[in-house]
Amino acid sequence: MLLQRFLIRLLTMAITLLGVAVVVFVVIRIAPGDPVAMMLPPGATDADIARLRALYGLDKTIVQQFFI
Repeated sequence: MLLQRFLIRLLTMAITLLGVAVVVFVVIRIAPGDPVAMMLPPGATDADIARLRALYGLDKTIVQQFFI
């Protein structure tokens, strides 16, 4: 009985944590503007932008970005 309650609470915690992670990820992704453009100075080259996108994993798919 006690083990069953523990496992249910553990599963509930895992689902809650996953839900919070998804909500935070979505809120950050729908924020207006390009995060790379905000980090670099106005005169940044395309190579600088591509390098920073690769550094932060922003060149990957949405699913890959979530699990990085």
